[in-house]
Amino acid sequence: MFVTYYLQMGWRVIVYDRFGMHWDFIKELLSQSGFDYFPFTVFQLVHPSKYNKEFAKNQDSSYKAFYKMEVNWGYKTKKIADTADQDGDKARTYDYARVEYAHLDLITYLDADELFYCPQANENAAKQRAYQQRIMAEFRSRGIEEMRFVRVPYSGMPPEGFVNSLHN
Repeated sequence: MFVTYYLQMGWRVIVYDRFGMHWDFIKELLSQSGFDYFPFTVFQLVHPSKYNKEFAKNQDSSYKAFYKMEVNWGYKTKKIADTADQDGDKARTYDYARVEYAHLDLITYLDADELFYCPQANENAAKQRAYQQRIMAEFRSRGIEEMRFVRVPYSGMPPEGFVNSLHN
């Protein structure tokens, strides 16, 4: 879904898929213009003896504890996630993309579970696309080549009792 959304918004979409675990979901989209798919991440390329098919068999989407204390607290899981490796892999894969796609004017990095959405342009997809492109064009005009957006929850209405300190 995120690939289709970002293509509709006019972005080039580049996916580095750890162990190709999402191939079945993405293969139908490969023919779309502006979509690049790589069934690997950087750690798989530089540490093939560790990040191999055997290692991949132990990866899945089930709940994982990040710290042994979580298991001690009673969280039900049999695995401790290899968080340091996953975070390092993501950071190095982003670096790899910066080099491989150095010819692009602007890159925005997003995880598949994040959404670049501008509530100010929520009428339809065309307005959303134009608004996103306008924001990014402004960054580009200021010489900003890479933009990382802070993740914030959004609601159209402030919670009851909310006080906006800018106006009070």
